[in-house]
Amino acid sequence: MSTPYKSHVFIFTWEQIQQLFAACDVTTAQGQRDHTMVLILLHTGMRVSELCQLRIQDIQGSLIHIIGKAHISRDFRVTNDVSQQLAAYLNGYRRAVDSNVSSAFIDDEGQPFTPDAVSRWFSALKGRAGIEGNGLSLHAFRNTCASHLFHSHTSS
Repeated sequence: MSTPYKSHVFIFTWEQIQQLFAACDVTTAQGQRDHTMVLILLHTGMRVSELCQLRIQDIQGSLIHIIGKAHISRDFRVTNDVSQQLAAYLNGYRRAVDSNVSSAFIDDEGQPFTPDAVSRWFSALKGRAGIEGNGLSLHAFRNTCASHLFHSHTSS
């Protein structure tokens, strides 16, 4: 007799989200980038590959246009707070980087992030935040976003 596959969906707790933000030193360009990446991942639930492919010109105020998995085009609308943080990052810290790269998020060498580089970035961020746990991968951002959306539409 086979045992049915059981999986667990990992989401970030409110405390863990606060720890991630606290680990971003927003007085630096890198910290602003990190803070903005966490914010975008939490609020949009976009895939890591979509984050890596996101270009500056794909962001128009509160509207973020991406071409995702299977080349499907999608638009995300973010809140004013997220839009303002994204604009501050792009017009301030991101613009200050001398880079001919159109990617919205670049690594410390000015190159577009790759999924592997984002994974390493997230591991380092979790370490700085003091967050442990094997299940809390980058995919937990998607799960957390979906969970919050579900609960916001089902609660009275």
